[in-house]
Amino acid sequence: MRNIRLTVAYSGAEYAGCQRQRDEDTIQSRLEEAVLRATGESVNVVGAGRTDAGVHATGQVVSYRSETTIPIGRIPHALNGALPPDIAVVEAMEAPEAFHPRYDAIARCYKYAIEESPRRNAFRERYVWRVEHPLNVAKMREAAEPLIGQRDFGSFGAPMHDEGSTVRTVFDLRIGRRERIVHVTIWADAFLRGMVRTVVGVLADAGWGRLHREDVEQWVEVVCRGAARPKAPAGGLYLACVRYGPESMSR
Repeated sequence: MRNIRLTVAYSGAEYAGCQRQRDEDTIQSRLEEAVLRATGESVNVVGAGRTDAGVHATGQVVSYRSETTIPIGRIPHALNGALPPDIAVVEAMEAPEAFHPRYDAIARCYKYAIEESPRRNAFRERYVWRVEHPLNVAKMREAAEPLIGQRDFGSFGAPMHDEGSTVRTVFDLRIGRRERIVHVTIWADAFLRGMVRTVVGVLADAGWGRLHREDVEQWVEVVCRGAARPKAPAGGLYLACVRYGPESMSR
């Protein structure tokens, strides 16, 4: 039995998220259908990140068990031929037997795109958060500083399970502008449900002068679930990269 690891890119605009849901069109269900069509096998695809409805990915990592004899270098071509155009297998490799894309991840990177424009763009509307008023990037960076390090992010998101920990470690959080696009890039060991979109929404409010660094510090120090608002729209968010240790690399 082979443990096949894929790097997958997709537009989440038409899907109810990555994880399989009953009576919903999801990335996981489409990948499993593609494997069935390409190899005749019914498999369970497991992803590194449970991206929500409307969220995109350029570097999602998934894996599944397979007995196919298709050479590993041919698997992307075989699966892409059975996938819709808004999902693409970028890379395939054989992972160690014990590899798990979610539990073995040591860091994840999400990117968020905010477009400063009063005019609607029909080709980008579902892939950025379009805002009409310019953002003060310096103020956003200042507000982001209290979020870096190991913190209790219970004010910014919810754990996957009711009793789960809300402590996470943010390794890096950067905000930059390229022409009219403000980019937020955040690296962490893991994320809570809704955490990245809430962080971006808070930073945007800081960029508009609606709140300040002191507000962010208070939400970190005095945890109150759901206190930090608002949440940025799903369309500007991308799972960009998942990082693993050397023991999780291909065999």
